[in-house]
Amino acid sequence: MRKHLNFLRETPLKAEPVKIRLSGGKELIIEWNDSQVSRIPLQELRKKCPCATCVAEKAGQSSKYIPLYMRDQIMVKELKAVGSYALNVIWQDGHSTGIYEYSNLRSMNLE
Repeated sequence: MRKHLNFLRETPLKAEPVKIRLSGGKELIIEWNDSQVSRIPLQELRKKCPCATCVAEKAGQSSKYIPLYMRDQIMVKELKAVGSYALNVIWQDGHSTGIYEYSNLRSMNLE
């Protein structure tokens, strides 16, 4: 008699935010559904803006270029969910075209 073992493949849990908040005007804190917590400094978030304008601007700079931001450029005015896959950050200086996919935010985790 032959015995067969059935192995259940666990599907990896897709990292999804359960809570997103700003802390002290200095960092974005994201609590994920797998109990991980991401703490992303706002200056780092702005520096990694994925919009076409910012990406093109970075591409034209030397690798030694260090962007300096005015205070209003790293202050968040509003956070908006984009469907179930991303976050739109509206900065105090009016910049609002960056859509940060949750997978990219997860990889920015500096904690």
